[in-house]
Amino acid sequence: MACGPPSKPRRNPRNEALLVRRQHGAPGEQTKGKRYSYWEAPERYGWGFNPDKGTLTFYTPSTIRTYRAEPPACWTKSETTRYWLGSFGGEEFQIGQLASVARRFEVRLDQSMRAGYRIRKPGLLAMARFHERLDPRIVELIKDVEHDSWLLYCLLRRAPAAREIARDNLGLAMIMAHTRQQRRWRFDRMQRLATKKRTVILRACGLPAERQWVKVLRKLSIDAVSTSAMYRLQDIARHRPAGIEKLRHLPVVSGGVLALLCSEFHEHVHDRLLREVAVSPHEGRVYLHHRNRAEALLSDAARMLRAVGERVPMFRSIAHLRQVHDRAVELTLVHKTEHTRPFDPAPLPETDDIIALQTPGELRAEAEQQRNCLAADYWAEDRYAGQVYIYRVLAPERASVAIRRRGPNDWYACEFKTRFNRPPGKPVQRAVSAWLRAGRKALADGWRPGVDPRISLAAMEMTAGGVEASVETAVEPFEIDWDLDAEDGDIPF
Repeated sequence: MACGPPSKPRRNPRNEALLVRRQHGAPGEQTKGKRYSYWEAPERYGWGFNPDKGTLTFYTPSTIRTYRAEPPACWTKSETTRYWLGSFGGEEFQIGQLASVARRFEVRLDQSMRAGYRIRKPGLLAMARFHERLDPRIVELIKDVEHDSWLLYCLLRRAPAAREIARDNLGLAMIMAHTRQQRRWRFDRMQRLATKKRTVILRACGLPAERQWVKVLRKLSIDAVSTSAMYRLQDIARHRPAGIEKLRHLPVVSGGVLALLCSEFHEHVHDRLLREVAVSPHEGRVYLHHRNRAEALLSDAARMLRAVGERVPMFRSIAHLRQVHDRAVELTLVHKTEHTRPFDPAPLPETDDIIALQTPGELRAEAEQQRNCLAADYWAEDRYAGQVYIYRVLAPERASVAIRRRGPNDWYACEFKTRFNRPPGKPVQRAVSAWLRAGRKALADGWRPGVDPRISLAAMEMTAGGVEASVETAVEPFEIDWDLDAEDGDIPF
């Protein structure tokens, strides 16, 4: 047999194209560890629909998120991760809002056609066309869900047996979707699980296999059907099993109730306070980074009383909670703090209207002006540790804002209150959000604390490329205002 040099493999253009695609990636695909060197974040807010792929894309100056209707899926990428990653949806997109926009757009389109002219709203048309691709039976089931509705839609679309559970117990369907997200279960496994008994489903989802837990999930208010509420239910089941006795006697289980029972000071919560919070329309919303009003008052009051050596009482109502909180503020202002040395420089640039508090004395003065808990020792200790940074807001409304790190060059408002701990209005929310976004952009462009600490907001916005303000607040999460009269392709704020 003749020996010679090995023959070269035959050239296959299809395989070469596939190799290039795997090395460099392509929009719409998930690649592990591959970065898109050519991708840059857009400079405005908007949306778009791809009729060929059936995808709806939301983009902001820092992130881009794409939803696919069939089969349902979601991908996202941002400034920190510039390659596509599988996602479970976000708070900026809810099925109920999408359905409402589609109905309003159809009415406006019908009126415009009768008048003899076309409606020029490509962004709204994109959402209406995407809504046409969704299963209307599932949309009708979850249209009232205010959080994580896309996660629930994916479960009901890919595991049809769970639809009967959603009709009877929407909270149980959400705990199934939450468990699938946590444990990365396949949809065929969820399909088999949905055919089991309710108690078997609870055991698989990390809750006690008891019928009273099934009843508690059925009592969840519609604003408490979310993954954050499921986290808190699992926390109650693991660490506070006696909490089920309090939940089962309530007429409705809201987000505020779950926040109180998961608080560090849950032992000081009376059953009467729980019932009052359960029926209050202002205490229902629950989020991972946004504290409920009663829970925030409870935590602040208890920490201030402990700091000055007072006994923490049993709170019997919201009015009693506010009364004790005001008394704790007075005691805190009288109490002399031992902290005197100044703090380290604040991480975001200051403006003429947003000024960092640099000493414990400034914290105390801010607490006296705003009548809040900033004079407490734990705020100074957290400030020394670099966990939070507090700023004084002068305009368009007097307020105090505390920011916390969420990632590299990424800061969010963990506390944002006006005088007497009231929630801020929309104008000051927009102003603080514009300052946060411009500050993150300034950090990304090389600005460092201690160098030119006071610059104008106009200069910061110019540095940020004229990006419009987003709303990031620890008091109320901002939802897209689906305004039909907005500019084409822009999300109005």
